[in-house]
Amino acid sequence: YNKPSPSLDSIQVSIPKVDNNNDQRSIDKYKKIIHRNKLDVMATKILEAETKFYQCSTIFDNELSTMWRNHRELVKNK
Repeated sequence: YNKPSPSLDSIQVSIPKVDNNNDQRSIDKYKKIIHRNKLDVMATKILEAETKFYQCSTIFDNELSTMWRNHRELVKNK
């Protein structure tokens, strides 16, 4: 069982107080970097979820196929 990771919003970042426009630009740039990193993590998690979905879908399809094959053989024998 794979536990989901904690919410990306729970990542706490301390940002210093702003004194002038230069500082504000630096903080905005820093926030954009954090946002991009969160998006990268989300993209990775989405790919992991898609991979797991397709693996489970294949397993399910194989099990369902086996079940129907066994059912048909059982009906033929009766």
